[in-house]
Amino acid sequence: MQSVRFFKTICFELLLILLAFACKKKNISNNQTIIGTWKSTQTITEVYEDGQLSGTYLLPSDQRNFSKLTFDSLGHFKSSGQYATTVGDSLVIVTLSPQRGSYRLTADQLITSLENMDKEATLTITFKNNDQLILTTKTITGLTEKTPKQFIAITTYTKEP
Repeated sequence: MQSVRFFKTICFELLLILLAFACKKKNISNNQTIIGTWKSTQTITEVYEDGQLSGTYLLPSDQRNFSKLTFDSLGHFKSSGQYATTVGDSLVIVTLSPQRGSYRLTADQLITSLENMDKEATLTITFKNNDQLILTTKTITGLTEKTPKQFIAITTYTKEP
């Protein structure tokens, strides 16, 4: 039970990182558009130790666990979301503070920066059909001192009407 909670926590920390650094429209070869609101459907977290894949964890989105990204035509984005966790025997819903920033889009990358931050985050972006977006983080090394592993988060979003 403790390891399930640990990996759920890691998945949500990766989701927070992904939310914190989201994207913009420029020249997309398949003429897709990112403008609009996208809601997560799932996050797959790959865990690596010593360069070898040691585990893959699927975190499906539902009414209690999701993230949203909204992109406008002026190069601005907003991220929001929530997740459910347990504290003792109680279920607790944690609402994430909305994050805002700017984005730009290249053929296969989403480059974002949050308001009042100097750093940029680059995610690999893939469009499927007209209503599905997949964002993949670069390798993230150890989120805490207790987790010296490497992680890659792959989050799938669908476009809201």
